[in-house]
Amino acid sequence: MESDAEHGLCPTCFRRLLLECSVQLHISKQNTLVNGSCGVYKGLLRQALLTWKKQGNRMLVHQLAQLLAAYLPESTWNYSITSLPGHRRQCRIRGWDPGSELAKKVCDIQEQEYVSCFIRTKKSYMQKTLNRMQRLENAALMFQVKEIQLPEKILIIDDIRTTGASIQAAYELLQSAGVKKISYFTLAQD
Repeated sequence: MESDAEHGLCPTCFRRLLLECSVQLHISKQNTLVNGSCGVYKGLLRQALLTWKKQGNRMLVHQLAQLLAAYLPESTWNYSITSLPGHRRQCRIRGWDPGSELAKKVCDIQEQEYVSCFIRTKKSYMQKTLNRMQRLENAALMFQVKEIQLPEKILIIDDIRTTGASIQAAYELLQSAGVKKISYFTLAQD
């Protein structure tokens, strides 16, 4: 008997994966390992993320990385960690890339390898300015995999997951580049 996931349904909410469900990502069954978030994007977690990213309080990255590292299951401790590059304009304005800073700090805490796998393309728009369907369409244009030797196991670290479109696009790129096991973990889900 085939499971709901094989029919494209989320086992939690029974909605179609990726297109409707905010809990799961449509990632092939054999490669779905540890995927999740530390919490929901509200309350103190939201306030901390906004203070870190919008107000530029970079001292918070250590506490946020400690929180994320504490939630990472032991099964991911032997994965190389990567991040999704931020939008070029926002990184230029800030002078730093929050996603990469968070992932590198998690690597320091966990004593794991950081691998910069992606480059941001010029074709994409900032996800926060788009609605759900636009985000899904835009995600395919967002990244390219760097021409480097990629590890067999990669954990994608990001700050906030809204629709999962960015992570889905990154997952598909890594999978087509030959990465055997891919998981993701975020600080918050919105």
